[in-house]
Amino acid sequence: MADNDRDDKPSSSVEPVEAIGDLDPYDIPRPQSPTDLHLDGNLGPEPSAASLKALEAIDPTEVRKYPDPSRLEAAIAEHEEVPVERVMVTNGSNGALDRACRISLSSDRTMVTTRPTFSLFPMFAEAAGAELRQVGWRTGSFPTEGILEAIDDSTGLVVVVTPNNPTGLTARRDAVVRVVDRAREVGALTLIDHAYVEYTDRDLTSLALEGEGIVVTRTFSKAWGMAGIRIGYAVASPSLLETLSVVGNPYPVSSLSLRVAERRLASEDVSIDEHVQTVAEHRADLRNLLASYGVETTDSEANFILPRFEDAGRVHEALADTGIAVRAFNEREGVDSGLRITVPDDGAKQERLTRALHAILESEDRSSNRSKAREKSNTEAT
Repeated sequence: MADNDRDDKPSSSVEPVEAIGDLDPYDIPRPQSPTDLHLDGNLGPEPSAASLKALEAIDPTEVRKYPDPSRLEAAIAEHEEVPVERVMVTNGSNGALDRACRISLSSDRTMVTTRPTFSLFPMFAEAAGAELRQVGWRTGSFPTEGILEAIDDSTGLVVVVTPNNPTGLTARRDAVVRVVDRAREVGALTLIDHAYVEYTDRDLTSLALEGEGIVVTRTFSKAWGMAGIRIGYAVASPSLLETLSVVGNPYPVSSLSLRVAERRLASEDVSIDEHVQTVAEHRADLRNLLASYGVETTDSEANFILPRFEDAGRVHEALADTGIAVRAFNEREGVDSGLRITVPDDGAKQERLTRALHAILESEDRSSNRSKAREKSNTEAT
């Protein structure tokens, strides 16, 4: 291929397979302005120093050996009240999502999910060469009928993200059961992505105990506040976990991360409850503030909100000018008019965000009123 025939991507002597040739790496748009309040990553509470005490007590032999996740898997099983043989620790929940996509997708299979959805799922489908079928779920109830209609004999994977990212909407158990039953009829796998489940009462983890063909993924990155240690887990039947173990790295998580997660799981459930309650209160306050300015938001049950602005880019930049980073999206992701804003669990940060939104929306209101006044004056003059 001649140099002038290439696009602006870096040249390489190795040509990737066709399915990933046009893929862009996972990336979060960052504001150009310096920021010190990061509300773009949906991070959970900061763990106390007690959680890190496990690092001081770790046996040097554990660092020398390959990591063994069995102790953490047993602790997770006890916490979730599921049999230990149904739990597998992965490199963040993304590691479990990747494994599920690998075992179920190919060029002659389809992925069925919603739009919008977690941005990794379209990437995983494209990387596998699989067709992606998305059913709109921007507001309201889970689109059960649309998902059922999209499932056919070519379906390899059905993905239900609940609470959904980036809307925060949740799916009812009876709706998901119908989807699981239909997926089983055609031999497809159902994946329930429960990254934000601690923030809602609709926990569907127990569905993974009810037969084959379903995997639920969870993470320590959000409500547990430990994104940096990269630990997630899958809950599924033993036979499905065995299949998942065939793909991916054999030692996906370090011994240090395993021990920190064990300590966090054993000692600090109460702090998570307090965090979740505070987030719920602050989330409601932010929605009320936005509603007072006529800004539509989804009925989120996660630790973020998704307001829809007439000019999301301008609001994104205005927040960045105050040092606040929020998540912007693009047209491909289906939420280009929305900004995903992590709800602070800290009173001072909540107050700062509230003041910034109030100032931006007040300015927008004044500008809109001036425009309307000019239009009225021009109309009367003619």
